[in-house]
Amino acid sequence: KKSYYTFQLKSAKGLIVVLKGIESTVPTEEIKEALKNEGFDVKSIKNIVNKDKIPQPLFRVEIVFDSFKSKKVKFTQFITCGISYTEK
Repeated sequence: KKSYYTFQLKSAKGLIVVLKGIESTVPTEEIKEALKNEGFDVKSIKNIVNKDKIPQPLFRVEIVFDSFKSKKVKFTQFITCGISYTEK
């Protein structure tokens, strides 16, 4: 039996962003469309749930890095929510 593993190249990884404060009832397609209108290619988007599987007002978004790299933007409004930034 052979053991193996896979990995993703850094160049293939997207930028992971967590959007906070957007109601969990907002369809992910609406968020994806809003980001697309701002010029971002979205790889994936998922509503974050807690341990009891209850949707939270948090969305994990993976943006294609090339579409983000050339932009230095800060949104102040997104859909109908205000936005604040937290840097790590």
